[in-house]
Amino acid sequence: MAVLKIYNDIVDDQEKLILQEIGADATTFSDIRDFISNLSAEDPDIDIRLHCDGGDCVEGWSIYDALRQTNKKISATVEGKCSSIATIILLAAPRERRFAYRNASICIHNPALAGYEVNSDRLTYDELEQQAKKMNDLASQLRVETGKLLDLYVERTGSDRQVLSDLMNKDIYIDMQTAVALGFIGSILPEMNDSKKKFTFKNIKKMAKGKIECDASAVKRVCSLFGVEKIEDLNDMKILDQYIVSSSGEGFTVEREEGDPQVGDIAYPDGDYVMDDGSHVIVQNGVITDITRTDDDVEPVEPSGDEPTLEQKQAIIDNLQAQIDDFKAQIAKKDEEITALKGSQPTEEQRDILTIIAKAGGKKWLDKVTSMKSTFTPKNRQFVAHKTPGQGDGGETKTQRMIREAKEANAKKRNRKME
Repeated sequence: MAVLKIYNDIVDDQEKLILQEIGADATTFSDIRDFISNLSAEDPDIDIRLHCDGGDCVEGWSIYDALRQTNKKISATVEGKCSSIATIILLAAPRERRFAYRNASICIHNPALAGYEVNSDRLTYDELEQQAKKMNDLASQLRVETGKLLDLYVERTGSDRQVLSDLMNKDIYIDMQTAVALGFIGSILPEMNDSKKKFTFKNIKKMAKGKIECDASAVKRVCSLFGVEKIEDLNDMKILDQYIVSSSGEGFTVEREEGDPQVGDIAYPDGDYVMDDGSHVIVQNGVITDITRTDDDVEPVEPSGDEPTLEQKQAIIDNLQAQIDDFKAQIAKKDEEITALKGSQPTEEQRDILTIIAKAGGKKWLDKVTSMKSTFTPKNRQFVAHKTPGQGDGGETKTQRMIREAKEANAKKRNRKME
């Protein structure tokens, strides 16, 4: 399997040469083209590893097209972050072969213009009109580019266009559970510690009675995930973790070999998970702190034989009456909701959105996503070269600053030679 690592900003060839003069590096379409041309015809796979802020849109689209035209089986893994045009490269792989580590981050946003300057301190009316026309042309370009990005996001993730557009407008990082729900990745890779988590095939004879055929690249990936060299070594492995899915589709991991989760078990991520039987499992600070059983799980209390007092009977009646009033209020609220729904039935598109939200974790997940705040500002965004947040000053990007400093250094050298 050929491994393609994209760990730097995506720029064009000219900008890369300038960056290399000052000791920096970048990734260009030419780099990827050379990588593809040197692939062995006998190697059917390309495994892309991404830790990239993005960069030049034209170069990014060229890289995507080149990878898609190889007729190779492409897989992609987000190892740290994947932002801007780098998300397009991620989508060169099919959904089932797009992976990410649990703590990775993905950010999609609207393309932006960086480094636009007015070349005059004194503008006449005709110069202003020319600048306005130029700005309108640039705005049209960005509008087309935004639509182009959205088209591919919808095609390759299967998510609703408006949901993706809203996320691009927010310009925020999303966690990997959200990325799975939106279709940017197919699954989250487990962490592997030094002791290599063990796995066992229980009742392997019941799994299949006939001949099993596996794709060689899939076998390699499974072996690498569990830290073994041969598929036969999996027979000696032992399960240490359980992955449990709640009724809303949210999943959490419990470090327990067998049996039901118990209070005190190590688990992650934190949250309140409602099981299919109605019980709640609460995970806080990486530990199960409480498991609330349903009424069916509560053992009946044997009567003591003592006749309850009048006050105890009245307390029981008051408690039952409070429960009845609460049920009535819930029924009335549901009736209001049903009445409102009858007046405005959701469209097919709205039902699809609700389904996606339900699979991602329902209202709790939606509240979490909508409450996220971007660490970026419009000044930090750029159309030609993506920039790491917080490293700009006065609208000048990191790449532009390095280019300017390199040019100034070269100019000083030329001046000294002329003196």
